[in-house]
Amino acid sequence: MGHVGNLSNRVGKFGEKIAVAYLWLKGFKILKRNYISYGREIDIIALKDSTLHFIEVKTTTTKIDLYERMNSRKIKRIIQGTTGFLKCEGVEGFSIDLLIVKFGRLGLSVEFLENVTF
Repeated sequence: MGHVGNLSNRVGKFGEKIAVAYLWLKGFKILKRNYISYGREIDIIALKDSTLHFIEVKTTTTKIDLYERMNSRKIKRIIQGTTGFLKCEGVEGFSIDLLIVKFGRLGLSVEFLENVTF
């Protein structure tokens, strides 16, 4: 079990590195990575065009539907995590986003969905 968990963690960390590079190339300024507030983790906090982006990164090497993993419960947890950051920074305009990294034998793909809500 530990081996599987360790591999999953390494895949996730690799996906976050890809996500940071992707966002940087798209003109985002990365402010924080793995930010924890109120016991909730935000994978990436970035700024672009005066909008603060709270980004959840999902990485997979399988055909699993990552959209299903970004459910209303996960969105609620992200919102709870943003509260502390927004209070500290005094920011009002923000977006909660999903960045999906898929890789396998056929290569690598990145999909970025801005302002995801349910």
